[in-house]
Amino acid sequence: MQELSIDQTREKWKILWEEAEQEILKIGARQDYSEGKDGKKPSYLAWMAKDEVGSRALMDAEGQDPDGYAAMCRQKHAAGVDVCRIDYVEQPLTPYMAWAQEYLHRVCAPAHERHLQVGERQVEGLIFPKDDVVIFGNQSILAYRYEGLGRLVGADFYDAATDNINPFLALKAALLQVAMPLDGSHPKSSLGRGEKIWNWFLEC
Repeated sequence: MQELSIDQTREKWKILWEEAEQEILKIGARQDYSEGKDGKKPSYLAWMAKDEVGSRALMDAEGQDPDGYAAMCRQKHAAGVDVCRIDYVEQPLTPYMAWAQEYLHRVCAPAHERHLQVGERQVEGLIFPKDDVVIFGNQSILAYRYEGLGRLVGADFYDAATDNINPFLALKAALLQVAMPLDGSHPKSSLGRGEKIWNWFLEC
């Protein structure tokens, strides 16, 4: 395992993203990243100012940014790479998570990033990370380190050639068995997205 600084983490992420040929999976653990880069996004600031209409318009504009994350996801999708995230979500939603779910729905999902979610019951009995983990093609792992409300300070890098990454792969497999889509597509429910997710958590 290699301990990376924040600058090394960002550089390693870029390299691993560019090299990925099959799959990129992010496991999101926290409920609030408002002290990180997301907290500076215009759409987040508008959302927190109770301007949801303006926030959604800013999200839509960001989704069309040719240099933004959505464009990167589209490129990976076109290359046959599956980009997916599994978020742990608590109820009631934090203000940040309410914004984040709308952001994922309007910006990332149209760019072919798949979104799954799990709740407390789904992670019971699992060794769930305190901070986010990104798995690149079952070969490389970035386990992020945060301070405060989502301030990235670095990451631990694991390589399948030299490190035991089996615990991460086992967690991935277990989560994929129980996670559900962000759109709340549960066959027993015709409620709104957030209500579907919450009711699904209660049923499991």
